[in-house]
Amino acid sequence: MRITILYGSETGTAQDVAEQIWKTAKRKGLESNVFAMNDYNVQNLDTEKMIVFVVATTGQGDPPNNMRQFWRLLLRKNLPTTLLSNVKYGILGLGDSSYQKFNFAAKKLNRRLMQLGAKELLPIGLADDQHDLGIDAVVDSWLEEMWMKVGDTFNISIIDLINNKNNIIERFHISERDRNSMNNEYCSVHDIFMKEVFTNNEVKVGTIIENIRTTAQDHFQDVRLIKFRSDNINYQPGDIVYVRPKNSQKQIEKFFNILNDNNVQLNPDMLIQVTEKEIKVPNVLKQILTLYQIVEQYWDLSFKPRRSTMQLLSLISENELEKGKLDEFTTASGQEELYNYINRPRRTILELLADFPHTTSKLNVKLLFEIMSPIKPRAFSIASSLRITENEIHLLVAVVKYKTKLLEPRYGLCSNWLASLKKEDKIIFWIQKGTFKFEYNKPMIFIGPGTGIAPFRSAILDKCALDDNLNDCVLFFGCRNKKKDYHCKDDFEYLSLQKGLNLFCAFSRDQEHKIYVQHVIHSQKQLCWEFLNRNGNIYLAGTEPVRLSPGWEGTGRPDDELNFRGVTMDQADLELNPPKDRLNIVFCIMVLHGIGVLMPWNMFITAKNYFVNYKLSEEYTGIQSNYATNFLAYLGFAAQIPNLLFNWLNVFMQFGGNLTTRIVWGIFIQVLIFVCTVILAMTDSSGWPGVFFWITMISVIILNTANGIYQNSVFGMVAKLPTKYTGAVILGSNISGTFTAMINFLAQYMAPNPRTAAIYYFITALFILLACFDTYFALPINRFYRYRELLHQKGINKRQLENNARDKHNTPPYWKIFKQCFPQCFNTFFIFFVTLSLFPSVQSDIVRSDPNFIVSSNYYSTVMCFLTFNVTALIGSSIASLVQWPSKKYLIIPVLLRVFYIPLFLFCNYKPSGVSRILPVYISNDWIYFLIAVTMGISSGYFSSLSMMYCPRMVDSEYMATAGMFGAASLITGLFTGILFSMVMPILVANISFELS
Repeated sequence: MRITILYGSETGTAQDVAEQIWKTAKRKGLESNVFAMNDYNVQNLDTEKMIVFVVATTGQGDPPNNMRQFWRLLLRKNLPTTLLSNVKYGILGLGDSSYQKFNFAAKKLNRRLMQLGAKELLPIGLADDQHDLGIDAVVDSWLEEMWMKVGDTFNISIIDLINNKNNIIERFHISERDRNSMNNEYCSVHDIFMKEVFTNNEVKVGTIIENIRTTAQDHFQDVRLIKFRSDNINYQPGDIVYVRPKNSQKQIEKFFNILNDNNVQLNPDMLIQVTEKEIKVPNVLKQILTLYQIVEQYWDLSFKPRRSTMQLLSLISENELEKGKLDEFTTASGQEELYNYINRPRRTILELLADFPHTTSKLNVKLLFEIMSPIKPRAFSIASSLRITENEIHLLVAVVKYKTKLLEPRYGLCSNWLASLKKEDKIIFWIQKGTFKFEYNKPMIFIGPGTGIAPFRSAILDKCALDDNLNDCVLFFGCRNKKKDYHCKDDFEYLSLQKGLNLFCAFSRDQEHKIYVQHVIHSQKQLCWEFLNRNGNIYLAGTEPVRLSPGWEGTGRPDDELNFRGVTMDQADLELNPPKDRLNIVFCIMVLHGIGVLMPWNMFITAKNYFVNYKLSEEYTGIQSNYATNFLAYLGFAAQIPNLLFNWLNVFMQFGGNLTTRIVWGIFIQVLIFVCTVILAMTDSSGWPGVFFWITMISVIILNTANGIYQNSVFGMVAKLPTKYTGAVILGSNISGTFTAMINFLAQYMAPNPRTAAIYYFITALFILLACFDTYFALPINRFYRYRELLHQKGINKRQLENNARDKHNTPPYWKIFKQCFPQCFNTFFIFFVTLSLFPSVQSDIVRSDPNFIVSSNYYSTVMCFLTFNVTALIGSSIASLVQWPSKKYLIIPVLLRVFYIPLFLFCNYKPSGVSRILPVYISNDWIYFLIAVTMGISSGYFSSLSMMYCPRMVDSEYMATAGMFGAASLITGLFTGILFSMVMPILVANISFELS
């Protein structure tokens, strides 16, 4: 059985994944080959049994360079539709969902293989670099499934046969050659890639003629205009140039010093010969080279180590501490820590080797070829025109240098190498067609902040050379300061004054109020509209387009000027360096708000003893009233009718404006009501029980009106965050019940009398609500929360732009949203309907059956009802944050089955006050009742958390907040109808009697 692995890779990640798949196949004893797609003989494609494709996407959905020839051959129209009918395949795409054409190359390849008759072994895997765990989140699970499918389909064992950890699978044969026997056969030229110039007509040698800084010396950013000359070159505006950088002398010395410090004695002048073993040897390594040449020009000393690097180092490590850490980095659970160790601070391979000295001491030349990554050529937009400067290429290069938490600054390899070049230095390069296609016969609007101006300088100069008139060109340029970073100022001002270029600049920091490119565009809207009416084109270069184009190296700079998008520097930094929820601070705040949203309801229903047995009791008031007998029923109506009403109205009308206004006023009103409740607890109301009752009911109505708006708004707020944060609010809601039950128990136990107990009890609610108030205002300080807000707002802005373009209103399509999230809204409703039918009205009236039961009669209701339910609901909610089963589609099945809890509770020793029960008690064992109560509480907490998590995920991202509000309104509807239905329970047990046979 042979598995062929083909990859298309631009930055080396897809190649690395492909080679790891190849190594896994070798460990399983399978015959396997791995090729770049362009290196594979397409004529052999129909003879393969199993092919694994690993495909990256570049540019605007384009295939990588080393896949393009293969792709062109695969697209030939004369290929029969049954060509690959005997081939089974799997495709793993590596992409980034922040790009519009996410994993486009992989998707196109998948469709084409199907058209040619190939059979999909398993669904295409689409790895996303934006995931919290990076591409590994998909790669790991996809590969696991792939190997299982391979074993089942081809009836072969997929157990690793090579289990010896020290048996490292090497790609090449590496040997040292004796210089004395070489007769000058080794590469003695300064540039090891010079051979390509003679064998490949597209590869050229350039000579530096000028390297000048375009920014002021005291400006934080060093930007260079680099000019070099070469004969017989041909390019058009919009094309890009690839160059091969070299490591700096400082980095090379650091590399050898790290090895020497750890007793790895390697002579920089030793001659290395690389020959083929399992994988094709790159052309440049087919020469005999010195180790110094390889280190200087082939190995990337600045690359960020990958997971595979950690795997290999863990195999050779003999130090227990270092090996344990390296092993952790290779596991799925260790990927977040690996990200924090490598990606976040931009730690390089040299720093990794320095951090693991005992492991580094085990390295040799062969192993270095396995852990080191080759330098990838970098691409830059051409900023010149052959019509103006014959045989010249100009590059506008931002020199990348920035700080992370590490002591040493981070340096961009290529930009710093280019900045170091002097006049007459040589540079190897080649030209490739870019994505810009300029139409000179139409009006052109150029928008290019910062170094994004490069391709537009090329186009404007080229058009000027053709017709000497730039009246049909508008250039919007943006930078910080006119005197600091106005790139190519003399060129553009000359073209504006002498050739008619419409030039408009935004210098954002030259005045008190920042002016950005979009402001200048708005001020020239009449001119832009005139150009567009004449069928003009808009050309934009900046972060999004430049990221889509290879001609950019500076996307990693925290100080990048992103003003053309109207974002602040803080927002730019958040997008470039997406933060994590450090210490789970936001998660904990959402748990606190979950406690807060059910605090009013829990505080009043749990205080049944205070209201019924104290304030409204015959002993305290001297009269017998109906207020005490039906207090919980009255309380339920007073609480849930306004809650229900305002929750649903808040979905559509959003009382009080934005989320902040609604949440702040909601909490503030609740605080005032609880202050009044504490005052009432301190006041002697024995002479006016009716007035006390109605003041309490009015307080509950006002309290739950404010709470309904607050609760609904919290679920709308949390819907903008990842799913687990909705679970955090549900978790907090369940903690709320447990918390109030515990506070009630402690207050009764510790206070000398009911009056003091009530004061302690209700003051606790004030502290919780004030904590919710404070933490809400702390959220915008948190980087993670600001980042999620930014992503949510971007989604809203995108939809608004689309709606404006289509002349649609920005009002959310409520009916569409409700239909999409209705299954989860119903689940939420029915869960709380069943729960509130039983808790607390039925459950609190179930009395002890066994006089010798472990819980006494005095605390039976408190423990077996309030404490049991709230603790078990909390446990269920906690489980939901770890396990989400069943899926959205099948959740309704266990939700509907929960209806059987209603007869089960009625069969227990349920004895409502003032009712003569005729229904026999079928469950008279307190432990069985306890078990039923435990499962009811756990299922309530677990399934309600799942339904509330799933609800916002049923709709598009920009409608998640509205869907979250629908879910919250469904929750309240379930509460209300459950309370209403609970009033039927005493009637049922008083009027139904039957015997179980």
